[in-house]
Amino acid sequence: RVVSIFHYLQQATWEPTYNPEYAKWTIDDYVQSEFCESNWMVRALTNKMVGPLASEDVMIAKEILKRKCLIGLMDRMEESIVRFHAYFGFGDAGDLDCAVRNYANGGDLAN
Repeated sequence: RVVSIFHYLQQATWEPTYNPEYAKWTIDDYVQSEFCESNWMVRALTNKMVGPLASEDVMIAKEILKRKCLIGLMDRMEESIVRFHAYFGFGDAGDLDCAVRNYANGGDLAN
């Protein structure tokens, strides 16, 4: 995410906050600057938007995700589909098999 934002800021002349100096920066310059984000997800989940983060903040963010979110991973799509199917009750075993075939294993509907 940080690398993507870095490249975006170097090119985003249409942004009101665009600064032509960004185009000259290296990724190291960006990371050392005050403009580089710092663990935005941890900060958002813990409501700690400024100041240093501690390992406890990361553990709190992980616990929040564990309790509040159902997470699937692209590189483990079949496992994720099985998890979603069980959690949401998306039909019977045939429906699950169809979903796995079409979405997890490169079927016609896969991206």
